[in-house]
Amino acid sequence: MLTFSFARISFATMMHLSAHPGTLLEMSSSFCRRGLQQNRYFPILLFRILEAKEKLEGIINQTKEQTTYCLGMPSHNSKKAIHDDDDAEFEKMKIEIEASQENALSLCTEKVLLAQQACELKQRFHQMNQLFFLHSL
Repeated sequence: MLTFSFARISFATMMHLSAHPGTLLEMSSSFCRRGLQQNRYFPILLFRILEAKEKLEGIINQTKEQTTYCLGMPSHNSKKAIHDDDDAEFEKMKIEIEASQENALSLCTEKVLLAQQACELKQRFHQMNQLFFLHSL
């Protein structure tokens, strides 16, 4: 059985395969199985992107609230006295905001990687359809 990668199919290769229908027919069942396997992962990837987006929105909203709260706290330059409790609370918020920013960056990176995987699956499926179209000519 011939193994074949969909990732880099040139037009010349597609023309060669269409000229040799036996080879293409032999590959068709393998292509169908791979295509079905790849396409069942597409909705899963989209769902994971949506989950990451929702988590990211929550982190962004939480960070906005924390930042607004910190901006409302008396600063060292203000005439209001700062107590040790306020200073400790400010430092705690600062650490939480920094951690939230790191989580947001991580989720953004995850979304990009998932989107790249989804695009690659879509491209492979499109190339597989082109091969079958050439075979049917």
